[in-house]
Amino acid sequence: MTRGLGAPGRILCVAPNWLGDAVFSLPAVDALRKLQPGAEMDAVARPALAGLLESSGRFALVHRLPAEGGRWARLRFHRGLARMGYGLAVVFPDSFSSALGARLSGARTVLGRAGQGRSPLLTLRLPPRPPRGALHVVDEFLALAEAAGAAASGEERIPTLRPSSRGVEEAAGLMRAHGLVGGLLVGLCPTAAYGPSKRWPAGQWRALGRALAGLRYRVALFCAPAERAEWEGVAAAEGWPLLSPSVAGLAACFAECAAVVGNDSGSLHLAAAVGARCLGLYGSTNPRWTGPLGPRAEALTLGLGCSPCYARTCPLGHHGCLATLGVERVLDAFHALLRR
Repeated sequence: MTRGLGAPGRILCVAPNWLGDAVFSLPAVDALRKLQPGAEMDAVARPALAGLLESSGRFALVHRLPAEGGRWARLRFHRGLARMGYGLAVVFPDSFSSALGARLSGARTVLGRAGQGRSPLLTLRLPPRPPRGALHVVDEFLALAEAAGAAASGEERIPTLRPSSRGVEEAAGLMRAHGLVGGLLVGLCPTAAYGPSKRWPAGQWRALGRALAGLRYRVALFCAPAERAEWEGVAAAEGWPLLSPSVAGLAACFAECAAVVGNDSGSLHLAAAVGARCLGLYGSTNPRWTGPLGPRAEALTLGLGCSPCYARTCPLGHHGCLATLGVERVLDAFHALLRR
């Protein structure tokens, strides 16, 4: 460990709030586990991500944040963690509330990045995040582990996940129910929770799916339950299955795909982590910051002068960074990916 930190005993990881960031945090978690193989490691996470972390095999316990009860329920929850005797809490999110929760957990050392008025809550502080794109998010998170004395390089920087037995069972049932057993399946992930600026237009997704079907690939759409209404009409019109499994089931489905094509989203990064061939379509965001990582993962971007802007909706009103990304160019990148 770094000078003065000492052996941490039990470690608490305060997990990121987004699926993609949770995947990106895994190399840092692995580095911490490698540094202190005898230390038990727990996590605290939103209920939507807790199952993924539990099935990753990296944590002894995953504490679920209260879904109801507001701020006071969360304060009581974090105070209750003090009984666990954490020596180190590593705070991956940059929010004030995440640092406060870690401090209330009673950990001797609370490690995180400064900013948002939370520096007094941290006993070991790193500077605020560098400008977006200066480092990949994986490396931003690894810097936290390195501050605790851990290290990772080369393939250790690549997030990896093995689908859980429960996820495999769920995926197998979905594949049978939708007639997707056998043949080469391509998963399309046309949504992105962040906003319209990260979404390739629906018309292009339909054209891509038709082209893939014409090449005798099986096509399936994947989205979260809350996003189904937007794509049910498209799926019905094209005759494509629309699947909304749990996160564990989604990981297992991607492991069965010949390839996955998606926007810059948590689904894309989950697919890369299970080893699927992945093609990410990038417009308003920077692949150097949030690109999919892995030997069979690729990001495609036009690199317009106005991007990356990181806005939820296009400030110029045209979304040209994705609207002008043609289907033929995506197909060319897709075929190049299949040759890997």
